[in-house]
Amino acid sequence: MDCWQLTIASSDRRHAFADHAVRLVVVHVLVRIAGPVALLWCVVDDHLHLVVACTRAEAGRLAQRLSLALAAAVPEAGLDPARICAVQDRRHLYTLVPYVLTQTWKHGLPGHPGRWEASCFADLIGARVLSGYDPRPLTRALPRLTEREILDAVEVPPAAIRPFEEGRLDTLLPADLVAAAASAVGVPDLSGSRRPVVEAKRVVARFARGQGWPTVRLAELLGVHPASARRFATAVANPRVERAFRRQLTLRASVPAERRTAFAVPEALPGGWERPHRAR
Repeated sequence: MDCWQLTIASSDRRHAFADHAVRLVVVHVLVRIAGPVALLWCVVDDHLHLVVACTRAEAGRLAQRLSLALAAAVPEAGLDPARICAVQDRRHLYTLVPYVLTQTWKHGLPGHPGRWEASCFADLIGARVLSGYDPRPLTRALPRLTEREILDAVEVPPAAIRPFEEGRLDTLLPADLVAAAASAVGVPDLSGSRRPVVEAKRVVARFARGQGWPTVRLAELLGVHPASARRFATAVANPRVERAFRRQLTLRASVPAERRTAFAVPEALPGGWERPHRAR
């Protein structure tokens, strides 16, 4: 199957996606439209990159649908027409992994790529579950790509994604649990009753209850009635979301949210990766 790199930018490169919540909206639109064929993606403040596996005709139709959906979701962006470039071969695709995942470095943004929730990094390492996006097609396209290489690309040590050790709970604030759970399902907070939010509340409640938290404290943490907190704590949790939540706890405790760099484009990509054939 052929692969294509799509770039969609806001008109005049205005910072239409500068807000964290807006970027998450873009992420969910991207996954809804392109999830089944998406290999890699990242959204920064004024544009997004998406690598897909499909025919050229399908890539064109997908770009059109994505542009229309984004225009409806973020009308102030005023998007330019999508650029579509061929991924020349497997080696080119391999080099696009660090290129896409380190967009915050390339554009001099303060967000550390290991904590940038508008890229597929968390999904690739099992620290997030987004309905509609399956990271396994990238593994099939690049069977020799390892998790260690993905981590090295963004300078995240393997220890940073080990499941959180429950004995370290005293190092966390209640807000840390909520933030990690929200990140594990790709939402800005745990308000509402959408399915991802409910799944996140379940893993938080079960985790905290396992540490002996009383129902009243759980209810305060989740902003729900004590009866609801009890239901969340005793319900069966989604094992993938629970795994993502525990990885998020360790990742967030190990990697700073921001890393300011002196240069917009590093002279050498992390982990010994080569530059892509064409970086735009």
